[in-house]
Parts: sequence; structure tokens; C-alpha cells
Amino acid sequence: MKKRIKVLIVSRGPWRDDNNSGNTLTNLFDGWEKADIAQIYCSAQKPDNSICSRYYQISDKMLVQSILGRKPAGRSFEIAKGDLSEDVDQNTYNDSSEKRLYDFARMNKLPLFFLIRELLWIFGNWKTRQLNKFLDDFAPDVIFAPLFDSHYTCNLTKFVANGTHKRVATFIAEDIYTYRQISYSPIYWINRFFLRRNIRLFIDKCSDIFIMAPKQLQEYSSIFARECKLLYKCGKFDESTHKSRSVNCPVRIVYAGNVYSGRWATLAKIGQALRNINKNGLRAELYIYTQNAISAKMRASLEIKDSVFLMGGIPFSEVESVLSEADILVHVESFELKSRLETRLSFSTKLVDYFESGRCIFAVGWDEAASIDYLVQNDAAVVVTRISDIEENLKELIDNPQLIQEYGQKAWDCGKRNHQIDNVKQEFWANLETLSDVHSTLGDK
Repeated sequence: MKKRIKVLIVSRGPWRDDNNSGNTLTNLFDGWEKADIAQIYCSAQKPDNSICSRYYQISDKMLVQSILGRKPAGRSFEIAKGDLSEDVDQNTYNDSSEKRLYDFARMNKLPLFFLIRELLWIFGNWKTRQLNKFLDDFAPDVIFAPLFDSHYTCNLTKFVANGTHKRVATFIAEDIYTYRQISYSPIYWINRFFLRRNIRLFIDKCSDIFIMAPKQLQEYSSIFARECKLLYKCGKFDESTHKSRSVNCPVRIVYAGNVYSGRWATLAKIGQALRNINKNGLRAELYIYTQNAISAKMRASLEIKDSVFLMGGIPFSEVESVLSEADILVHVESFELKSRLETRLSFSTKLVDYFESGRCIFAVGWDEAASIDYLVQNDAAVVVTRISDIEENLKELIDNPQLIQEYGQKAWDCGKRNHQIDNVKQEFWANLETLSDVHSTLGDK
């Protein structure tokens, strides 16, 4: 990037390194000048990253209070040195009860709950002087707004763009548009119909559209009749630090990531296969690390004595060491139809962390999933697309340490080829610089 530009990020959740969206932002903007980056987000959670220090927050609780006439929704704050220092009043922007409520809603797929949230944004008083002052004070050169399956994030971004008269780059990481979904809720389908219209209008007015997976790139470029651009999560692939090592005994298998959208059920199938493999002696152990809330049903299926262990979440700073200590890293997608369609175009950002670790990847999921397709096309993992084949393929890996090392190298080679940090960032930052040089925007529509 030839010059300094100021980027305003508009997103649903807080910028946290321990969630997928926040981790991706850190990955893309690491090295950016702190004074040149800010975020507007729509959650009661607190941010937690080392890059951004300037924020504007609008939470559901604030929206309810604004509807009751207490005060307008929204407040700005800064975090010294990019961390949550003790001199910041954390009660002004942190509410763990709201996070637990949304975890429950996501886990149980409750369309009515998310409809209520949309209504809060319709009737809440969030278009305020405070928000306009924040935009004027920061004065961004370009807006970067990941696109979610919600009306309020679209409308918030359009309000911000109209207020700043700057161009918008959007980023799409999952299927938020097509009708290839399953739901028995009329609320879901009514919302999907109107959401598609809102997204179409939003997309038509965005200057750049970034996509995470090649499969989604092809489909969305056709749907929107627009040139979309690949934007991968990136990593550091340095030959001097890449070293293979001997395989542990028992073989250490690790899963680190989201267990929602039916992924837990696939992990349970791997656990059952592992239990059979361990019948005549301990051969391998699976450790599952996830930030997600685990239901009683999930726990009963996943915890298998001497074979599968639920470890809970770990800080972002510990992820690298946990992955590097593993012999095999597991990636899963659901085989249940509803979840298959829901995640069909998603690309798990944790795969790039897997590539960077140089460990063998054992991937299980249906063959139309974007992440599975990517691994197959790049020969970057041992891929299983039928549940009946899990045990045979897993046992073959455990029986052959050389094969584990071979696929570890293939994973690292894929990362170096497609996700090298300098190449990805240079292109992405150059795109933002180009947008900052053009002063037209969405317009006041």
C-alpha cells in the first residue's frame, strides 16, 4: 500500500480474535496503523484484539432502552493500546447474558428470535447524532462491511455509507442469498424473500465483492452478474520454520472450531470409529476444542472414554501451539440435509490455520461442500465423503505414520501456494487503496 488510508469496518459482532469473523479481520488487517482503523458493531460483547482501538457499539439492550424512551442507542469508546485496560468501564459495552441468549438461539435455530432482533432495529433509535459524530470524527476513506443474513447490518452499512460518502467493499463467507435451504418456519421463508431483495440492492451498490471460497465465487458471480474477487484468510509459510516431526503414540488428533450446523454429529461418527480402532489397545485420541456452547445431547454423543475428550475453548494465543502439537487435524461438515445446504458455500477459516501448522488434515463431509471441494481440488487432505468410509480411512492413517507426514506436507504446500500472507494482503490492501481514491458511494438511496 502506497499511502495511509482510514478504513471503517461495519460488522455484526465485536472484533475478537476468539471468533471466526474477528480472527479473519485480525488476519487481514494485522500491520495496519491503529489510528487508521475503526469498527462499528452490533453486539453487547466486548472487542478483544491487538489492532483496533476505536469503536462504536449498538447492542440490543440499547435498542430496547431507546424504544422505551430512555436514551438513544449507541455509544463510542476507545481502548488504550488495543486491549481492554482496567480504566475502561466494561459495563458500558459488555453483557455476557446477551451472548448466551444468542448462542442458544443459534444452536436451536429460532427464526422468531432473529425476527424480534430485526424489529428492534426497525423501531429503535440508532440513527443518532452520536453515530454521525463518530463518522465525522473518524472520517474514513473506505468502508469494509462483511455481509450477513440480516437486514439491519445491510441498513446500517447503507446509512454509514450515505453519511460518509465513501465506497463500500463487502465480504461474503457463506450462503446468505440462495433458496437452497430447508426450514419449516414460514417466518424463515418470508424473511428470506425480503432479505434477498435487500441484499440484491446492497450488492448492486457495492464497489468490490470479496468471496472466500472458489465454489462460492463461481456461483455468486453468476447470480449477481458481477466480478467477485477471492479473498482468502492468509498465513506465514516460511520454509526455514517449517519442520516435520515424528508421530506421537498414541496418535494425537485435534479438532478446533465450530460444532454447530450439524458438525458435532460428524465428529461423533469419527469418535465412534476411533472407539472401534482403540478396542484392542489405545492407538489414537481425539481432542475437541470449541468456543461453542455444548448441549447435553452433544456431550453424550461426543465424550467417549479414552478416545474423545471435550476441551472447551482456548485463547487465540494458544491455538498455534495446540495445532502444532497434533499429528492429525480434523475438519468436518454435516451429512444432515438441512445443515449441508446451510453450510454448502462456507469455507472454514480454521483450515488456513491447519495449513500453516503443517499437520495432516483428515476431512469428513459431503462432496458438494465448498471446503471439502477445495481440499480435494488442492490434494490438501485425506478426504472422506461417506460415513461408512470413516473408520477404514482413519485406521489407515493411524497405521501409517509416513502417510500422516506426507499429508502434513501437502497441507502446508497448499497454504504456501494459495494463502501466503504477503501475497494476499498486498492485493487486498491495494484494492482498498483504489476504492479510497474514488469519492462516489452508494448514494443517498
